[in-house]
Amino acid sequence: METDPTRMCELLVGLPDIKLEGVADWPRWLRIVITTRAGRPCCPSCAGVVWRHDDLDVELVDLRCFGRRARLVWSKTRWRCPNPNCKVATFFEIDDRIAAGRAGITDRAGRWATFQVGHHGRSVSEVAADLGCAWFADQPVEWMAGICWATLALSGSYRSVFDTMLPDAVQIADLFHVVKLANFVLDEVRRRVQNDTLGHRGRKTDPLYRCRKLMTVAHG
Repeated sequence: METDPTRMCELLVGLPDIKLEGVADWPRWLRIVITTRAGRPCCPSCAGVVWRHDDLDVELVDLRCFGRRARLVWSKTRWRCPNPNCKVATFFEIDDRIAAGRAGITDRAGRWATFQVGHHGRSVSEVAADLGCAWFADQPVEWMAGICWATLALSGSYRSVFDTMLPDAVQIADLFHVVKLANFVLDEVRRRVQNDTLGHRGRKTDPLYRCRKLMTVAHG
């Protein structure tokens, strides 16, 4: 059983191979500062020995912690290659299990947000409010140009946003809303056929009424 208080807190944070440096209770969220336990890497270009250059605090939107919005501050190490002939001067440590490079949100928070919107059908604004973040329209043009695909609900307002902000991204309808729309259309057809053939709304003894939830509950 773990008895060290610091290590217990690290385990509660739930990220791999991290060292908890501190927690601050800010008015808007909890600020959790971490470093990684990763050893000294090799240069990604020449595979030579590198030296520690400096550190940079990267603030990431994270999942709620103890009912509070949270920000994970990853104090990332920047390494320097002393080889004068190497193409790489400096580089930062990378751990995609925590967050992808240049991301503003942790990997686990991104997966949670995607599941909330795609599976549970929650609005993007509602999920963003839970995390205490939002879409920033002042992102660099180069950053937005790097987004190749955009998942959206079958909504005109969402399409309008993507058409305006990400005109070159391929728009993909999420599975939840596609299935939801298909079920809605099938139910409308069932109602119409029911009235056309029997002249009344569905009753519990009618075959069409008994199969009304088949597409919803059946597995593909």
